[in-house]
Amino acid sequence: MLNRWMKISVLSAFLILGLFLVFIPTFVSASLQPDDPLPTAIPPETYPNSNTYPAVVYLATQDDLQILYRLVIDFEGLRYVDGAPPTSGAAFRPSIATVYINPDQAQTLSRAGLSPIPIPNEGYRSFLAYGPGSNAPDAWPTFDQFVARMQALETAHSDIVDLVSIGNSVLGKPLYCMEITDFPGVDEGEPEFKYTANHHGDETTGVEMTMRLAELLASNYGIDPVMTDMVDKMEIWLCPIYNPDGYIAGTRYNAHNKDLNRDFPDRFTDPIDDPTGREPETQAYMYFGYDHRFVMGANYHGGAQVLNYPWDAVSGPPYNAPDDQLFFDFGLGYTSRNSYLWNGGWPYGMTRGWEWYMIYGGMQDWAYNYRGEHHVTLEISNTKSPAYNQMDLYWNQNRDAMLWWIQRVWTGLSGQVLDARDNTPLDATVTLVGRDIPNTIHTDPEVGDYHRVISAGDYTLDASADGYQSEISNVTVISGTLSSRDFYLCPEDPWIVSGYVTDAVTGIPLQATIEFIGSHQVVNSDPVTGDYSIEICPASYTMHVSALWHYSEERIVTVDHSQTQDYALLPTPNLSPSEKSASASMPLPMDVVHYQLLVKNAGITATISITDTLPMSITWTGELTATQGIPFFDAGQILWQGELSPSQPVTITYAVSLNQCLPADSAVLNIAEFDDGVNGIVTSKVQLDVANAVPTLPGSPSPLDGAVSQPITTSLSWAASTDLNCDPITYDLAFGTSPTPPIVETDLSATNYDPGALLPGTTYYWYVIAHDGLTQTPGPTWTFSTSPLITFLPLTIK
Repeated sequence: MLNRWMKISVLSAFLILGLFLVFIPTFVSASLQPDDPLPTAIPPETYPNSNTYPAVVYLATQDDLQILYRLVIDFEGLRYVDGAPPTSGAAFRPSIATVYINPDQAQTLSRAGLSPIPIPNEGYRSFLAYGPGSNAPDAWPTFDQFVARMQALETAHSDIVDLVSIGNSVLGKPLYCMEITDFPGVDEGEPEFKYTANHHGDETTGVEMTMRLAELLASNYGIDPVMTDMVDKMEIWLCPIYNPDGYIAGTRYNAHNKDLNRDFPDRFTDPIDDPTGREPETQAYMYFGYDHRFVMGANYHGGAQVLNYPWDAVSGPPYNAPDDQLFFDFGLGYTSRNSYLWNGGWPYGMTRGWEWYMIYGGMQDWAYNYRGEHHVTLEISNTKSPAYNQMDLYWNQNRDAMLWWIQRVWTGLSGQVLDARDNTPLDATVTLVGRDIPNTIHTDPEVGDYHRVISAGDYTLDASADGYQSEISNVTVISGTLSSRDFYLCPEDPWIVSGYVTDAVTGIPLQATIEFIGSHQVVNSDPVTGDYSIEICPASYTMHVSALWHYSEERIVTVDHSQTQDYALLPTPNLSPSEKSASASMPLPMDVVHYQLLVKNAGITATISITDTLPMSITWTGELTATQGIPFFDAGQILWQGELSPSQPVTITYAVSLNQCLPADSAVLNIAEFDDGVNGIVTSKVQLDVANAVPTLPGSPSPLDGAVSQPITTSLSWAASTDLNCDPITYDLAFGTSPTPPIVETDLSATNYDPGALLPGTTYYWYVIAHDGLTQTPGPTWTFSTSPLITFLPLTIK
């Protein structure tokens, strides 16, 4: 009996201790309730077809926050009691979390000492007020109306827009994405980018933003050079309605009442990257990600105004993502272009996800960790679903930021990974050696290209593919630029092919190019010794060896061992020493100029053709000679043809006159062509710069020089000056009674001048200066005298 009572006492003690431990959190939490009252509780406002509703929970300690994580409570925001957002590196402060719970979860939270308070369901209230199908004046378009808008855009711009359904929702609605590029459906080796929106069906601002971006890019193609370049050199994917069932019903969740931004694989809670068993929308977007190599992306949300970047969840150091600095730098570019985010209450308009609140299973961390995609979450409106008539305001804030963000794919690293034997694209992986995960870049197997944005610095890249030997290369990335590095992989150890390339006649070593046709494998021989050596993947090749002024040679070789391949190339004709010259470099119009063509062949004897075309500004004088053969003139060309050996150069001389009225400083370009019939045409040109001719001396004065007894009404005139350039002539006139008369008139276009009434019995001096705009020609000083004044005295007769 005593033992029985002892057992009961022990059990009772454990029971009392257990109850005490259960209620400790309640006592502690109650003792730490905020001074300012929490929102007044209202009846839960559930989403349609669901028992889930929004609420707030007061968190007094870090342990309270951990309770939310342990119970896997869906929550979307955390703020300090004073309303400020969490601060990087700060100690925990009492906070309020916004959660989405059902009645069972509410009871579980209460038992854990946390008291959820139901709050208005802002997203669903907005849906009822002006959501799609509400018939409100500012109602959002329905899902079908958005689909019609996408289809209309594809029809209007079918050359660059392709509307693609990547899967279906729970209720069978298509998940539409628009591909915008110059050749939709074709892999071109371009960086790929994606924007998605409406993961939560009641967060709608991003739907309109991505739709407007698609329309902007399409309508400006061929008009705006930057946007045209984006379409031509990128593959842009825009997916406006990620959660069509949620959008149609006005709920955060899909038709299975599942939060689609908590359904992806996660580093900690669900690390296997496998779509199996996930929601159909999640599966569609995961397969979409597998089928593409997205360099960057973002998913749009509402309910806050902040750019959220990885990591969304951490378990311990290191807390920051390997690309943390780049996320900040790029994020600053977006938020500084969007004043709503910049002034949204967060430093620089940004936060690391885990410093705000942690989520597991988000698209952002999946895309970054498993796909190597530089991906962020953009919360772009404090209201989950603003009225549709406010979209212009949000578009003005996001337009430039969205374009700038996309253009970042043109920075960092890029290149191709190809089979060294025939340039076949490879399904390969490029690893950033020494970097934490995510540190791999996957090529597009269709074209072998890879792309990754990365901060400036020095990196070691290791390219590998199944069945091939890896290759390591170092590369330096400069901020804001694109560094390219191609890899050519070999399936097995290469062999060495080496040899010498010489002139077949003289034996002189040649600088030659040795190519293995169909592959990238090329080497140049040493210009002094003629030797070359190259490592070559085992295979059969056509070797092509070429050198300047020599006939190329090809041969088929099988590289299955190290070997020597020597080449002796036969010389071709070589007219490169030929030249053309002129007897003057700055002739005047009407001058005669002699041209000389010195034709030399440094190669083998061959039949040579010469064509020298005269420009319209010169005229052949009829003079034409050659030291051998017979040149002739035909239809404005000097022509000669004949056999030319290395020991017998030929000189051709002819004369031309420059046409009158050629403007000063105009160029007379004359090009001679020397054709050996093998190497193409060698040209030699001579340019004459037309000199300026001074105006001729003004002459034929009237009155004549030295004339006397001229009337006091005398006018002055002279003969016009001429100018070989046919420049317009103007005149300055000097006139007066001094032997060095002053200038009295300038820029006269006429060749006469009226000085007005002259003094009788006076000697006048004058001269004329002719101007052509560049130079002047002063004439001689002329003189004339006027008649004296005759006075008749009265005659007195006595």
